[in-house]
Parts: sequence; C-alpha cells; structure tokens
Amino acid sequence: MSKEDNKAKIKEAASKVFARYGYDKTTLEDIGKAVNLNKTSLYYYYKNKETLFTEIILGESELYMAQLQQKASKKKSTEDKIVHYLLERIRYYHQVVNLHQLSIEALQLVEPMFHALYQDVLLRELKFLSEILEKGVKEGTYQKGTDVGRVAAHLLALEDSLKQRTIQSSGVRFAAEVDYSKVEEELKFIIPIILKGIQS
Repeated sequence: MSKEDNKAKIKEAASKVFARYGYDKTTLEDIGKAVNLNKTSLYYYYKNKETLFTEIILGESELYMAQLQQKASKKKSTEDKIVHYLLERIRYYHQVVNLHQLSIEALQLVEPMFHALYQDVLLRELKFLSEILEKGVKEGTYQKGTDVGRVAAHLLALEDSLKQRTIQSSGVRFAAEVDYSKVEEELKFIIPIILKGIQS
C-alpha cells in the first residue's frame, strides 16, 4: 500500500473518531488504534492532529463547495445565486464545527492552518462568484467595467469577517454554540445593497 493510500485510510478513520469523540478529546493514540498504528508510525504520516484534521476538513470542503456551486447555479437571478451560496457556505461551516465539537480555543488554533491549505478552494470560489457576476454584467443587470473579481473577493471577505466577529463576541466555550443566524441576517441585508451599487 502506498503512502497516499495509507494517508487516505488514516483520514477516513480519523474523521469517524473526530465525529465520535469531538476534536478536543480525540488524541493521536485514538486515531492510531482505529487504523492499527502506534503513535510513532502515525507521526510518519501526520506530525500532529491539527494537520490531520485540517486535511480532512479540506477534502470534505472541496467536495461540498463543488456541490454547492452546482445548486447555486440553478437559482434564477444573480442575487439569488450569490445569497444562496453565501448562506449555505456559513451553514456548512457551522455544521463542520458542530459535528467535530470544536472548542473556540481549538477552532482558533486550526483555522489559520486550514486557511493556508484552503487557498486553491478559495480561488475556485472567487472564480465561481466572478462568473456569476460577469454573466450579470453581460445581461445588462450590472455596470459594464465592474471589477467582478474584486466584488467577489469583498463578498467572501465580508462573510468571513462577520463570522469571525460573531465567534469572538459569542462568549461561549464551544464553536457549535455560536449563533450564526445573525451572520445570515446581515448577509441577507447587505448583499442586495452591494449588488444594487453595481447595477446599470
């Protein structure tokens, strides 16, 4: 079995262990037992559980985002597509932190690592939103010459900053306890305003 095959086997087992015990309570020993490897052997593939966890979430996110883009593309208007995409994106984030029972402390530890790995997915997200906006420009809904890439980047940055602000001000111990409904309300309010600003 190749190194990549072994890593895939470890990630599959680790995903189940994280979901069962939660991120904070899971140890590399727990994961090693699930794949019949001792801790030393596991270190050959992953130096710590943070790296393993971020790789698992990245793989799941890539698949989810591709499916979400297909669903969002079926919405009628540009605004509907973008609102649907960003709302489902924040709901997915909440689902992930809920499933893996991350504490706020653990979430703050793994998020920078995840973002470093997430760059390729982020580029695909930017391309997707830019293409939706570009279609709106071609249809005459939005002004010619609109920098669609910049608008797309600001929409994603807006959602991420609202999410971070909500997490930091939540005062709760576990990420699953954060109320993201306020983020959804803010997105529903502000996205139409942003898109109105670039209308023809």
